[in-house]
Amino acid sequence: MINIKAKTDEFYKYDKIRNKDNTYNKEKLWLIYLRNMHIIFFAFLAFIYINQSSWQTDGDPTGEEYLLTFVTVSEILIILFSILTKFTPKKRVRTKHTFNFRNKNEVIGFLLATLVCVLISFSYTTMMDFPSALLSLVFLFNGIFVFLSLIIHPLIIYLYEVNVFEKDQHSVLDFTFKYIAIFVSSINYYVQRELSELPFLLNKFLALIFAIIWMFHTLFFMGIFDS
Repeated sequence: MINIKAKTDEFYKYDKIRNKDNTYNKEKLWLIYLRNMHIIFFAFLAFIYINQSSWQTDGDPTGEEYLLTFVTVSEILIILFSILTKFTPKKRVRTKHTFNFRNKNEVIGFLLATLVCVLISFSYTTMMDFPSALLSLVFLFNGIFVFLSLIIHPLIIYLYEVNVFEKDQHSVLDFTFKYIAIFVSSINYYVQRELSELPFLLNKFLALIFAIIWMFHTLFFMGIFDS
């Protein structure tokens, strides 16, 4: 049976040796997370506002009230998570994402991953218009990985890292999986990555709290639209 934790440790040890300049400064990590998560959050808001015409107006609460709750919860989560990263042990390196769009296979892989996600998101257009339907995909699949992480935490982290940070990626399929993994599970990965450094019971407690909050957060997002 594969020891996932040992494999993950081995992956990080090897990755640290060959990519010394490709890791985050641990002291500034909380600021980096704070910045990056706000960039993602504002991108989400842009997608939501593009489809403002499909917001719920007749319900109680209305779409605007759901949006206010969504924004409030998002900000609280971002700030709390950034503070948490200030105090996690950080025994392992934090590898940066790398994007080399001079590589033809990576460009094709990125485009294929985007196409796959867009096509799947069309199944949600009965509930909301595109491109907000793309966000449904993000919430749904990250939610699946959030709950799986309660049971197979190390495996979820390992699978993401192998697909995204592995440097021996050459084929179009390798890069397609890389960008699909980033799109559908990166939010969960970064939360679980920090929680994995905490003592077991605290890890599981916070992971459970995160799973519950994520579930309600998804409902707040869905409530914005007149489905």
